[in-house]
Amino acid sequence: MTWRTRTAIFCVLVLAVCIAWDILARVFGGEGATISWLVIDSAYRWPILSFAAGVLCGHLFWRAKNKTGVI
Repeated sequence: MTWRTRTAIFCVLVLAVCIAWDILARVFGGEGATISWLVIDSAYRWPILSFAAGVLCGHLFWRAKNKTGVI
């Protein structure tokens, strides 16, 4: 198994855990306990978090170039 495959499996597992956690948080803790509510509330309180998320998304999804062109 390559490291790329392991990384993909890890990302899928993390996403699945986050989805499961969000469902459990909503069922047992109410709307204010969900990940999305926390993110939105934090963005209003600390706008730098929105900026940091934008920088992270830019690094994750911006196309990289190698010596032969765009990957």
